[in-house]
Amino acid sequence: MITEIIDKKQEYFLPSEVKRICLPKEFQNGRAQGLFRALQHNKIDLIIYHAPCSPTLFFDNLVVRSCGSAFIVTCHNFAPSTISLFSPHWGKYSSYFKTVDALITLTSVERDLFSAYEIPSFLIPNPLFPPICAKGASDLEPRPSSFDKNKKHIIWIGRLENIQKNYIEAMEIFKNICSTLPDVTCHIIGKGETPLEEKYVRQFISDNDLEQRIIYEGFLTSADKCFKYADIHLMTSTFECFPMVLSEAMSYGVPTVLYEMPYLELIKNNKGCISVPRHHVEKASQEILRLLTNETERHDCSQKTSEAYRSYLASNLSHIQGLMSLIHKIEEARVAKPQRNDSFIELWESFVSFQTETNYQPKVNIKEIQISAYDQKKISRYDNCLSFFLNFAPKDSYRYSFSKRIAKWLYSIIKDKNIKRQD
Repeated sequence: MITEIIDKKQEYFLPSEVKRICLPKEFQNGRAQGLFRALQHNKIDLIIYHAPCSPTLFFDNLVVRSCGSAFIVTCHNFAPSTISLFSPHWGKYSSYFKTVDALITLTSVERDLFSAYEIPSFLIPNPLFPPICAKGASDLEPRPSSFDKNKKHIIWIGRLENIQKNYIEAMEIFKNICSTLPDVTCHIIGKGETPLEEKYVRQFISDNDLEQRIIYEGFLTSADKCFKYADIHLMTSTFECFPMVLSEAMSYGVPTVLYEMPYLELIKNNKGCISVPRHHVEKASQEILRLLTNETERHDCSQKTSEAYRSYLASNLSHIQGLMSLIHKIEEARVAKPQRNDSFIELWESFVSFQTETNYQPKVNIKEIQISAYDQKKISRYDNCLSFFLNFAPKDSYRYSFSKRIAKWLYSIIKDKNIKRQD
């Protein structure tokens, strides 16, 4: 396993059989030499590259090619979101992908997109969990302290990030539910990208007096017990590629209420998951409340979720089977370029062009008015004087009208004198 940095606080257990190699992030710090030595010393035949939007992808590929090794890219960034973030570079990435041995996608929509560019593309899912019987868990098994067995529980899991994950809308949905049902506890599981996100969650809970209703669990390396005792899973992402949190919820038979993403492979059969329009906080709240207040319907939804998950596992190659099949094709030189689809590409690149113009229009920066300390003091004094004057001459009184006429007369005299001075 080749990585750039080590962060022990956020890393999962790595089996002792796996050898880890760390590379510098920048080429000027010896990245190319380090990668070249790692490939030769360890006699590596194949690199499976998990950074499809990396600025070093093309050059890393050149180093791998120079060693005679194969190079596969796993594209786990959903293409439209990639455009919105990297749209000026999209044309470059589609060209970079043409130089690789194969491209792995997590959705059939993207496989067809990249195939239209004559890029050998293969649909291989992320590693999936075996189906688990979530309900009827033994009471002897330790239950997380925040999961009271006498209450219903909703969980939201993800990065505290608001462009994709929309954690702020999740908080609003939880607030709606807590204001309607008294026996529900909501759980936020995840870490902020900066301390500000975590501060927002804690402040939101405090401001709405929901300390006993919304629990911020923080970052967990394993959320299996949360799924085991959850009644509903909420997912507020506006775009995903192959969300592992959804597959984990489905493996436990936990019904998911999520924003519409009809391209997701796991929910193409529309069973067990309830989709609502994106950013529709009220609709998501209503669907969760409907399930929480109807035991029969929630149980039925749980059964359909489990069935849909088992059906997907039965009808699709596993992660390992898909990779082994692809590796054998590369070894036997049986990876052929697909036929180019010009009409598909024209439609797609028109969309890319439109998206680029929309996202990168020059923005006018309106600077905030800067008020000096002296001017702020004058405004403060004016406010104090006005407040005192209104006590003496309230609005709509004769005193106020008379004083206003005198003030206008005095202002006109001062104004005329200033104009004469300028002349």
